Amino acid sequence: MNRLQGKYVLITGASQGLGRQLAITFAREAAAGLRSRRVVLSV
Repeated sequence: MNRLQGKYVLITGASQGLGRQLAITFAREAAAGLRSRRVVLSV
């Protein structure tokens, strides 16, 4: 449907759960986006 063509979105937590589903949905609607996720490293 491309309802979001030409729009930009910022999605945090896009590696799992709701954030991941939002990223997929926005991509299907042709939005350009920036996705991010938090990575915890143990030292």
